[in-house]
Amino acid sequence: MSDLAKRLGVAVWGIPLLLVSLYVGGLLLGILISLLLFLFAREWKYLGKQIGADSPLIFLWLVAASILFFQFSQQSKLSIGVVFLALLVVFAGEIFRVSRLPLKNLGHLTLWLIYVVIPVSLMWTIRQPGGIAGEMGDRWLLALFISVWAADTAAYSVGRLFGKHKLMPKASPNKSWEGAIAGFIAAPIAALIMKSIGFVHFSLWDILAFTVIVGFIGQAGDLLESLMKREAETKDTSQFLPGHGGLLDRFDSLLLATPALTLYLFLR
Repeated sequence: MSDLAKRLGVAVWGIPLLLVSLYVGGLLLGILISLLLFLFAREWKYLGKQIGADSPLIFLWLVAASILFFQFSQQSKLSIGVVFLALLVVFAGEIFRVSRLPLKNLGHLTLWLIYVVIPVSLMWTIRQPGGIAGEMGDRWLLALFISVWAADTAAYSVGRLFGKHKLMPKASPNKSWEGAIAGFIAAPIAALIMKSIGFVHFSLWDILAFTVIVGFIGQAGDLLESLMKREAETKDTSQFLPGHGGLLDRFDSLLLATPALTLYLFLR
């Protein structure tokens, strides 16, 4: 089976599952976010192990669970205490580990919190009715995913067909300037199409924001994850998705784009 056929096969079931979860929200979205972080943890542990930072899965899951509890409980006082307690347990636990590599291990663990857990949990923040996106959180979150997919698809397709000038060979030898420009252009086009069909009521500033968030910051997230894989000397974070590699490989753009969208909605 060709790489393209594998990608299409994953898209047939993966995209509808994500779209339905994002639209319905509530318990279904909570389960999806929790499952994603549970699976991301295994890939993050694998990346860390490749560079000598071996964070136990239980530590990764504990940090993720505390942040999810913080989000799902609407940032209650109890949940704040749970987060601090989880971090205290994890940091203190490093004292008793055999590896004696606290800088590497805790650095790897802290980056897990900042780079993966918080961005993924912010999807819940955006989606909540009456939150930072008002009553249209579902549309904003769906629009973000659709725009990122459009930009990724445009960058991948144009890069494969017409890519001649390498974008950043040290990060990813297959990415080209032609593909990056196509991805940057696809972001506002996707936003304009969604506006034209009445899916979401974007202003001109919203279109410009999506252009920067998806076309620039999202693609920067892709390059950042590629650099991490280069450091770990691995091609994919896992083989969880046939033709796509790992889940982190598929969500790399969203890991930077989601916090950027959250900030824009907060300031909007």
